[in-house]
Amino acid sequence: MRITKIDITNFRKLENISVALDENVTLIVGRNNSGKTSLTELIYKFIKCENSSFSFDDFSIASHCLFIKSLAKYKVYKTKKASGNEDEIELARQAYIEKLPFISAKIYLEYKESDDISALSDFILDLDSNRKDALISCNYQTQNPESLFDTFLNNASDFNNNFVEYLDKKITSYYKTYFYAVDKENPSIVKEFDRKLISNIFITGFISAQRDLDDQATDRKSRLSKGFEDFYRLNKFDKEADIKSIESSLVTLTSELNGKYDTLFQGIFTDLKQFGIENGAEQQDLTIRASFESEKVLRGNTKLFYKSESKLLPEAYNGLGYSNLIYITLQFVSFFESYSKAKPKPAFQLIFIEEPEAHLHPQMQTVFIKNIEGFIKEKANWNVQIVLTTHSSQILTDSNFNNIRYFDSSSKNLVVKNLSDFISKLNKTDTTGEGQRFLTQYMSLGNCNMFFADKIIMVEGTVERILLPKMIRNFKLKNQYISIIEIGGAYAHKFKELLEFINVKTLIITDIDSAESVKKPDKNGVERTSNNKCPVDRKDSKTTNYCLVNWLPKKSLITDLLSCPEKDKVSENFRIAYQIPEEGKTKCGRSFEEAFFLCNASKLAKYNSGIELKNQFSDKDDAEILSSSYEIAEEVNNLKSTVALDILQMKDWSMPKYINEGLKWLEE
Repeated sequence: MRITKIDITNFRKLENISVALDENVTLIVGRNNSGKTSLTELIYKFIKCENSSFSFDDFSIASHCLFIKSLAKYKVYKTKKASGNEDEIELARQAYIEKLPFISAKIYLEYKESDDISALSDFILDLDSNRKDALISCNYQTQNPESLFDTFLNNASDFNNNFVEYLDKKITSYYKTYFYAVDKENPSIVKEFDRKLISNIFITGFISAQRDLDDQATDRKSRLSKGFEDFYRLNKFDKEADIKSIESSLVTLTSELNGKYDTLFQGIFTDLKQFGIENGAEQQDLTIRASFESEKVLRGNTKLFYKSESKLLPEAYNGLGYSNLIYITLQFVSFFESYSKAKPKPAFQLIFIEEPEAHLHPQMQTVFIKNIEGFIKEKANWNVQIVLTTHSSQILTDSNFNNIRYFDSSSKNLVVKNLSDFISKLNKTDTTGEGQRFLTQYMSLGNCNMFFADKIIMVEGTVERILLPKMIRNFKLKNQYISIIEIGGAYAHKFKELLEFINVKTLIITDIDSAESVKKPDKNGVERTSNNKCPVDRKDSKTTNYCLVNWLPKKSLITDLLSCPEKDKVSENFRIAYQIPEEGKTKCGRSFEEAFFLCNASKLAKYNSGIELKNQFSDKDDAEILSSSYEIAEEVNNLKSTVALDILQMKDWSMPKYINEGLKWLEE
């Protein structure tokens, strides 16, 4: 039995979304403040909290106008009600109720023929033996909307005639949480039930992102030690022999203390008698006895230490990363124990983990998902689904596209995108599977930052990747999370479908890659045509850049590329940037290096710093650099990283025009 999806309406940023859950681990990713944490919060408020913990602030902003529209329609209803026409009254009543917002989480479940569905029987409302589904609807709503509206209308002046202000202060008096079983094929069939019945189907566990783990020596919270106390509490009946041994020791200690207490407190009892308490009508002799319960003794008295060569060190001496890992492990053990010991035993468990990467180094993040899956497999008969929110590209590395859910907040309304849908669509157009294999391989190298980026820049090579962070400092882009992906002109197009799917503004910085057709005999003497790279100004030259020919701007002639208007370089979320002549110059570079040399010829003339730049320019003036830029770029073609580091040492340099224009577009 599993949860297949959760539909959410009117909760914070989750105005109207559907999140499909993987059978095992679902990864929730997206930009900062995209609503990932809200998913966990909502389930916690509905399932975990004993009492309703919602407030008006939990309603989505779009709900506010719906409340106002519902109030307006309620006024119409009141007018119709006075008229006495039953049909009009009912239509008016339905109109205001349909507009009145409520927070909802619909939990869709599916089960197999072999599953024990005894706990689910009250939630199955259909009689179709072929169906294997159930729907639980958790609502924060009002059962008395007329009272909600009438109270406001009768006291509107107390709230500045502002309905939203009234709701902000009074909504908890009228809204409560309700739970329903619903037939998803026929939503009119509804049955209300008590929230506690949900725990018979599944129980929840939550590991919050706000884990209070302090590695300072002054820390007295001992979070990890408390985790071991919880383990004792959950296992005290299973470890009966060990517990009896502890309790036997406590009996011996109690007997010794009782004798010492008699001596220690005798003086106090004598003093009390002097104050006349022995004359009381119900006076009884007083005595002090030691009382130890094993569970209470452990509470606050169980400390975790780390072994060193000379002494034991307290848990606060350990680093936050290691403490975090131990904490998460303890939580998982606790969840498993809760599940295995629950009576009646639920069908499965649902665990939410927020940002497990906190304080973990990249290597530990990379294996985190594998460790979770391995831990679950070791526990026999533990049916569990995990929902994990993360900002870590390392955690995604060992994942696959199918279990990623991307929260796209680029537009006004949040959209949840299922990456398995993207894979299905990709495989329909690419029957070879090459596209999926390439993207999966790319992800496995830890290059998953695009799922968390505000904007993306794809670059041709190493030099651009190294220099772009410094270039970006001149733009407002420095205040955004920009993912810089080095992919090369030959592979940028392979990301087109994925980037379209996740809907992120993307700048592609690539090379114009001019080449001329040359006829040469092959080894058999047969004359064949091949493309040899050449300067940009060579007559009839073409580009060999696949991205320029097949994606943007879909032109192959160099003359067409150089005269290409801005609008042809842009398509929805994408803009291409390739070499163009600098202001006041006619010559154009073929690569970034040549474009940089042309742009900074005066600064490079007689240059005497760096390694390669010094070797190439110490004996050249401006004119020589401009005339031989192509040849110089070819000479340093195999020394790109060195050239990039040389440029970073320059005190003052200008970025090529094509990159400047591209970054301006991305900024705007």
